[in-house]
Formats: sequence, structure tokens, C-alpha cells
Amino acid sequence: MGDKISAKDMEKWIKLVDEIYTKITEANMYGKELLVNNGKSRGIENFFLRQEIKKSIETKEAKTKKAKTQESKKEEA
Repeated sequence: MGDKISAKDMEKWIKLVDEIYTKITEANMYGKELLVNNGKSRGIENFFLRQEIKKSIETKEAKTKKAKTQESKKEEA
């Protein structure tokens, strides 16, 4: 065999890397949801993350405001 790597070993390695990537992506999404639900972007040192969270909070607030406006219009009718 020597220094050859089998295709089976490579497939296993790629599968493991894909699983790790998936878990990291899920963890990032969960963390961002926590930050958005907190409703504050202060204290986040990373500029790009802070901007992304701030934008997501503003979007969430706009959707909430729009939903409340639609509910009040339905109640008036």
C-alpha cells in the first residue's frame, strides 16, 4: 500500500468535514437568532457581525410593526 490513500478513506474524511461544516453553520444560525431575540447589537465587538445583527433586528421590528398594523386594521373592520 505505501503512501496511497484509498477512495473509501477519502469519502469518509469528506463526509466528516461536511458534517462539521453543517454543525458549525447550525451553531452560527442559532447564535445569531439568540442575538436578534436579545434585541441589542451593543457589545458585539465584530463590526460585520454587529451590522448583520442590527439589520436583522430592524427587519424583525419592521415585520412585527407591520403585523400589528394589519391586526388593528382587521379589528377596526
